[in-house]
Amino acid sequence: MKKRLFRNLLILGLLLVALTVMLSAAYTGEEGRLSLNVNGRDLQFNIDARYDCENDHGNTYLFSGRKNDKLINVQARKPDKATVVPIAEWQPGDTILASIEISNFNCAKPDGKACGTMNKTIKTTLEFSADDFCHRRRGSSDALTFKMEHIRGDDVNDCIYFKFYCYLNALYELEYHKAGAPTCEEDGYDTDWYRCPLCGKSFSDMYGKNEITVEKKLGHDFDENGVCQRCGDHAEAYIYSSITTKKTYYDTAANAISKATAPFDSVHVVSYKRSDPITINKIVDLTVANGVTVPEIRMESFSSGNTGDSVNINNYGTVNLFSSVTTVPSRYPGVSYTNHNVTERITAASTTAVRIMRISNTDNGTIGEINIPQTANTTPKVQVTNNGGTINTLTGYPENVELCSGTGSYGTITNAAEGGSVDSLLNKGCYFYFPNGGQKWVNSNAGKTVSDVIVSNAPFTVKVNRDGTALTASNGSYTVEGVNVGEDVALSAVFTSNENGLTADESKITSRWYYKNESKTAADGKALTLNNIQYGVYDLIFEAKESTYGFTTSVSVTVNVIPPAEKTAISLKTQLTSDEYTKVYDGTTKASEILPPIEFQLADEREIRIPADCYTFKAEYASPDCITDNKIIVEVTLTEEGEKYYTLTDSKIEVAATITPYDGEWYEGEQIHKVFFVGLNNDPIESDGYPSIGKPVLKYLNLIGYLFDSEGRQSRRILTPESGFKYSFYHLRPGASEPDPELDELLTADSVFTYPEEGYYFYAVVEPSLNYTGCITNSTAYFYVYDKYNGNSHTHDKKTYTDWNGSSLSIATGGTATRYLSGAQPNVNVELALSQKKTLDLCLYNKSVHVIGSSYDQIYLAGGSTLVLSDCTKTGKIIGSKVKSGSGGVAYVKNGTLSVYDIKLTGGSASTGGAVTVDAKGVLNIYSGEISGNTVTNGKGGAIYIKSGGVVNIYGGTIKDNHVYSGNGGAIYVEAGGTLNLYGGTITGNTASGLGGGIYVEAGGRVNIQGAPVVTGNTAGGKANNVYVCVDSTSPLLTISGELTDGAKLGVSTDASYPVLLANREQDYSAYFMPDDPDAFVLFSGSALTLCAKPSATLAGDTLTVSTGSNYKSDAFVLFVAEYGADGRLLAVHSEKITAESGTYTFKVQPGTTIKCFLLHADTYAPLFAAFSPKA
Repeated sequence: MKKRLFRNLLILGLLLVALTVMLSAAYTGEEGRLSLNVNGRDLQFNIDARYDCENDHGNTYLFSGRKNDKLINVQARKPDKATVVPIAEWQPGDTILASIEISNFNCAKPDGKACGTMNKTIKTTLEFSADDFCHRRRGSSDALTFKMEHIRGDDVNDCIYFKFYCYLNALYELEYHKAGAPTCEEDGYDTDWYRCPLCGKSFSDMYGKNEITVEKKLGHDFDENGVCQRCGDHAEAYIYSSITTKKTYYDTAANAISKATAPFDSVHVVSYKRSDPITINKIVDLTVANGVTVPEIRMESFSSGNTGDSVNINNYGTVNLFSSVTTVPSRYPGVSYTNHNVTERITAASTTAVRIMRISNTDNGTIGEINIPQTANTTPKVQVTNNGGTINTLTGYPENVELCSGTGSYGTITNAAEGGSVDSLLNKGCYFYFPNGGQKWVNSNAGKTVSDVIVSNAPFTVKVNRDGTALTASNGSYTVEGVNVGEDVALSAVFTSNENGLTADESKITSRWYYKNESKTAADGKALTLNNIQYGVYDLIFEAKESTYGFTTSVSVTVNVIPPAEKTAISLKTQLTSDEYTKVYDGTTKASEILPPIEFQLADEREIRIPADCYTFKAEYASPDCITDNKIIVEVTLTEEGEKYYTLTDSKIEVAATITPYDGEWYEGEQIHKVFFVGLNNDPIESDGYPSIGKPVLKYLNLIGYLFDSEGRQSRRILTPESGFKYSFYHLRPGASEPDPELDELLTADSVFTYPEEGYYFYAVVEPSLNYTGCITNSTAYFYVYDKYNGNSHTHDKKTYTDWNGSSLSIATGGTATRYLSGAQPNVNVELALSQKKTLDLCLYNKSVHVIGSSYDQIYLAGGSTLVLSDCTKTGKIIGSKVKSGSGGVAYVKNGTLSVYDIKLTGGSASTGGAVTVDAKGVLNIYSGEISGNTVTNGKGGAIYIKSGGVVNIYGGTIKDNHVYSGNGGAIYVEAGGTLNLYGGTITGNTASGLGGGIYVEAGGRVNIQGAPVVTGNTAGGKANNVYVCVDSTSPLLTISGELTDGAKLGVSTDASYPVLLANREQDYSAYFMPDDPDAFVLFSGSALTLCAKPSATLAGDTLTVSTGSNYKSDAFVLFVAEYGADGRLLAVHSEKITAESGTYTFKVQPGTTIKCFLLHADTYAPLFAAFSPKA
């Protein structure tokens, strides 16, 4: 029994799978089955047929089992019988067209002889009628039918019977409705029912067979606030009538729009929850209220309405998209979209669909994006105005959009046309105003895109009057005709402020008049009067500048004077515009190229400008040589035309001239060659061989110049600083083609060739010298630099180093390897992890080493191993990274020794020890080189972190420019139990956000000092903070373990209250320590150095009180008080010996004097620190 049940279930499952596959298969028309996508649904259309011959031989079935019989297409035909559309556009009243193809067939008689054979293919279109095709489900039993007769000829009474249906589906899926009484928005029926979404008929069954009549919906009953009295729903919109001044509420915005009549009614959207757009296809006045969000307002085809009115849309809410169609049968008279709040996107087309379209943004409005697509119709353009609000982006084509004057800002504006400039989008008279740009106003050649701009007309315009009467402009210029000699011509400018856009305050406008092609001012202000005018040239420019927006404009005014009957007496003006003129230092006499302006004057010494065709001139230098004291001699002669109107006296002038530095040769605006270039010095090659790694660079280079002698002859000369020139040589960085002194290597006397390179290029930066301009020379000089070792061993520091390319290196346990990094590449990836007491002595040989490895991304020393890093070229470096372990951005010395000579550790980033972390059994020795450019984001020790038991010995080198962005110890952090031995070196320029910009020492950490270490110039929290030591009650802050020598300098501070023991020492080393606290000093008391607070003084009337504290050895110090008069003379002195018993001293002083207090050594009277004065 169980077996049979299982078998039946298995068969049922297989059948269901097969049925699913059959229903989901896409049919291509074979065997009369065709799949089509109709309104998002995949439907299967079937056609079956049987052939019946006239002899009753039975039926021949077609399509089924016959792959060559096909249903080719299914379409709909409109009632006009001419229009055929896809079946998806079928409407009640349309017919259904089925295009078929049937291949050869026989009648049903087995031999087929009685009826013959059908030897042709039938291709035809069958037409079916069914007004219920939208909702009625049909199968083979109730399919649509068609009969085709006379198949084999008109005299044969055979036929084919066709059945056509949509398998298991109707064209539209019926909408399901639950049983219930009608509501405001739903029809009602006493049982569950269905409705066709196309024809609207209702049915009691899901197959669309049994049509019923339902009770119609009740509709909303809105009160005066738009709330339905039956269901409580809010109306989406209301119509306001300007005639009745009443509101009429509607359930949907669409209904309100359909009922509104322009221009008397306006539609107001007060609630909108649906996702479909508000569509407009008529003249309407639409407002979206504050707080309402509409997904889209869509302008569709204009259907009807008053063609004299326009569509007006005002958005006070949020509109996600405003869009318009590109083509319509008829045109909107106009569309105005005004944004008062937020519109995210606008895609408005410039087409025949709209006669005028305006987009406006008010001062409170924000529009995210405006995109005006390109259309074939170029008129009208979409007009965009931003009146005080913000439009983030606008893109459009010059044929379809124009930007109008306003005061609002645009994020970006882009001309979408290929190769077009964005200023072609501007309306006539508009500019781009850049509030933050150097060039404020632009209306041409603005580029494809502009950013952060305002589109506005000029803030003001200028017109010109003569004698109070307005002149008429022609192309922006004015001409005053028919002026007689001796008349007065009074010109004045009138400003008109811009009404739309940015507006200028006339009080912010400065103006002047000047002559064309001259810089000097003819008159300040708006007015200029030409008194007793004489015959000459009067080409004037009026210029006005506005300071608020930086707008400048100018207009030209030409005054034409009628030639007089009598000649005018003129002479050359001797008081010229400038005192000096220049001569190019090229050994020639091209005086005309640098001619001073030729200025004429009347007999009364007034300036006058005469026509250019009235005179000629010649000019020459006093000397053809390039001497310092030269002159330009100008001589003017009247032409035949000039002699008609003028008489000329004093026709020759001499003008002082200087020399313009020579900058090389130019041709048609391009420099052919510069004055200077870098040449190669062959002398060292003959004496010391070709350049190779380690050799000094400068001796191989020469600076060469093309210089002139006093007679103007040019020659090639090798230059030196003794020649009077200042210059520097640079090495062009590898791979670069253009010099950049900020990036390239400045070559000094210590510079050596550091790596092999086929093109080691150089250039020079030459400062202006003598009569020559400075320049950066071309970087065309180069050497081939070779590796003199070329894979062979080399020796330095009494060690012989063999070559190593950085690949895997095998060192025996307890063994030693001495290697240098070889190869031509400046950057090398190397794994540097040592253990098992292995020793590696590595010369970087000018390589930049990036530490990599499968286990460690840093130098890692364990198991008593030793790594010695050096570089014979002193240019190599180890570049760290942001390490995974978080400790030691370049190296982690867990159990071993790391020694550093002449290299740089840089680029490390960690939470402790930006460059190096030294663990309990680790030792770091720094002999020379540099640790810089390492960081700790949130932790300790920007360069070095010393853990308990770890030891760091600093003998030399520099630790600088390391940073702890959140934490202590900008350069070094010493944990309790850790030891730092400062025997030399410099620690400077490091920072921490907390404490210890240079060094931070925990209580219990140890710092030993001897020699000449320097720890200065470090900051914490932006203030001086060099060595910060947390107090340990059992120990001094620091230990001076040996003699301090000249050059030692350490800034110190602590968390303890003064006084605090700095160090025990019988020598006076106080001069080597500088408290970071300006109110503290270091006191030597004979056996110790103590960090003390400086004395303070107060003045009350004539009583001066000085507090010193009780930290001073008896009789060792003297308090000295001096009184000075207003003229600086010393009036009185007071002194007291400092005793251990007293910390307060009082003195009587004269009121009004200037008082200075000194704390002096009793034996030498040398001050312990600078003088101090009483506080107010």
